[in-house]
Amino acid sequence: MSEPRKQWTLRVKKGLDLDFPYARKMPDFIKKVMPDEGGAAVLFLFGFLRGDLEFKSPHFLITKRSETVETHKGQMAFPGGMLEENESVIDAALRETHEEVGILSDQVEVIGTLPLITTMASQVWVRPVIGLLKGSLEDVEPKVMTTENDAVFWVQWSDLSRPGVYRMEKFSWNDRSITSPVFALGALGQAKVWGLTGMLIKNFLDRFESVC
Repeated sequence: MSEPRKQWTLRVKKGLDLDFPYARKMPDFIKKVMPDEGGAAVLFLFGFLRGDLEFKSPHFLITKRSETVETHKGQMAFPGGMLEENESVIDAALRETHEEVGILSDQVEVIGTLPLITTMASQVWVRPVIGLLKGSLEDVEPKVMTTENDAVFWVQWSDLSRPGVYRMEKFSWNDRSITSPVFALGALGQAKVWGLTGMLIKNFLDRFESVC
């Protein structure tokens, strides 16, 4: 492992050890006892271009869900899903990523996890897993593998810091007002990343930028 890769990974691990709450107030109607582990998992996967030898410009993988799924129609999301019987959250996140976008589990280095978070629509507790491609972006070719998704993208991390990309926005859901982080990503045709995915991105961003 190169020294820049080691330093980037170490910075991520330090960030994951910080106590950062998610950027939302949990609505009273979904407050419930947090379990020891989630019933679902997602993979927040990073990668670097082959020429980025100093590991200065990470990219992350995101999918656009189809309009035919039962929940979160058309939303931007990380690959993931429900745990199978006797399956760990890490195994579930890696399996779902392979099933959804074709990236093999042995192509991913698992760095750690973010705190549990619950979805508002299905009220499922989700464990976000942080991963890094073992090779470069050029070594993999993510593709839509299921009817759950319409598209898959690599997004440059620095895009999140551009002026006008991030904001907090109020949404109406089931006759209730909910505030969520929103990222407007121009590279995806002004796609709006919000909800659980937006909260995971904002939480990781805060952690990463707090570690020198």
